[in-house]
Amino acid sequence: MGMDFEQANDVVRALRRLAMSQRGRKVEMLREYGLQPGQDVVLLELAEIHARVGARDASRTAAMRAAELARTLGSAELLALAALRYGGEHVPSFELDETRIRLLEESLAAFGSQEDELVARLLRRLAVDLAFVDAARAAERADQSVAMARRIGKPGVLAWALSGRHYSLGAAERLDERLIISREMLAV
Repeated sequence: MGMDFEQANDVVRALRRLAMSQRGRKVEMLREYGLQPGQDVVLLELAEIHARVGARDASRTAAMRAAELARTLGSAELLALAALRYGGEHVPSFELDETRIRLLEESLAAFGSQEDELVARLLRRLAVDLAFVDAARAAERADQSVAMARRIGKPGVLAWALSGRHYSLGAAERLDERLIISREMLAV
C-alpha cells in the first residue's frame, strides 16, 4: 500500500515547517557534518523509495542516517519521519525488528506528551510491528493512536490509526471487532 495524497502532503508540510523553523541552525549544523541543506529530505525519500522497491537494507540505512541527523539537530519531527521510513512506513512487518521498535520508541519519547499527527502515526506503526509478537502491547499502542487521532480531529489521521488497530487485531476470532473498525474507516 502506498502513501496517499494527504499523507504525502503532510510529510512535505512537516519537512517545510522544520526547514523554516530551524533553517539557520540547521544549515550551520549540516555543514559542520559535511552535509548540504536538504539532505535530510533526500535521506527520507531514499528510505521510502528503497522500501517500496523491496530494498529493505538500503531503506534502513538511509533512515538511520536521517535519524542520526535528527539527533544532531535535536529534531523530534525528523526523528519521527526517519523512524516511520525505516524499512518503509507502509510495509507490513511479520517479524520483530528490534531496531525499528527502539527507533519508534525513541521518537515517541522525543515528543513527550505532545499530541501530534506524527505521534499518532508512530503509535500506529508500533502497533503494526508488534501485532504478531506482543498482541497486548500492540493493542495498547493501537488504542492510543486511535484516541489521539480522534482528539486531533483529522479524518485522514483517524482512518490511518484505525487501519493500525484493524491490523493489530489480527486473527479471525476478532472478526466482529475488525468489521466494526472497517465500517468506521469507510465512514471516515
